[in-house]
Amino acid sequence: MKKIAILILLFITSYTVAQKGDIIFGFQFKPIVPNKFVGEYEKRYDSLPSFFASTKQTVGYSFGMVFRKYFTDKVALETGINFTKRNFNLSFEVKDSNFLANNTVEFINYQIPIKGLFFIQLSDEIFMNASLGIHADFFPSYVGTSNVININNEFLFVGARIFWAQVGANANFGFDFRTRKKGTFYLGTTYNHPFRDIMRFNMAWRYGASTTIIQKPIRGNYLTIDLRYYFPVNKKDKINPN
Repeated sequence: MKKIAILILLFITSYTVAQKGDIIFGFQFKPIVPNKFVGEYEKRYDSLPSFFASTKQTVGYSFGMVFRKYFTDKVALETGINFTKRNFNLSFEVKDSNFLANNTVEFINYQIPIKGLFFIQLSDEIFMNASLGIHADFFPSYVGTSNVININNEFLFVGARIFWAQVGANANFGFDFRTRKKGTFYLGTTYNHPFRDIMRFNMAWRYGASTTIIQKPIRGNYLTIDLRYYFPVNKKDKINPN
């Protein structure tokens, strides 16, 4: 499935570039917005009587380059490559003891999205848009951290990727402010939804020669606020080249 989706991404991208129409290039920065409705905001790992732990998502970000291919002023296709970093706070506790710890962890991935955009013109320069597409995510490594309480007690965290590459869907809504000389400015929001769990979070307490581990999967869906800038298209004015 993931190999087929990646091949589709590459095919559509190469096909699009070969077609006639304006292509604009730009950059984007997308803060990841933690919330209780979308994404892995908070999870508790308290299935055992003495060991309690939790993870809570904090603000992350995604940034990268973006290419937009216009077929008309109101229909376009977009792709690019993004670097994404998710951040989590970790909390550990052993009941009826003074064993408490907090830590932070971050994990990254690279994403290649492709999506169709549809615009509604609101004025000469302002366009409202909605889009739907697919993306491929690539996870370079596992992540982990530890808190040593004393010689016999330690809290551990390991975030283990399930596959090195995954596919998912994305949906977007926003507004273009298009200028001829200064380029295009964009403000919007995007929902990213992996088709499968992307990570397994392992919260552990090592005490002496024994270790207690609680494991939960992480789907990895998230919401972003999108800030983009596209450079202007350089075209000669046929009527007045100056």
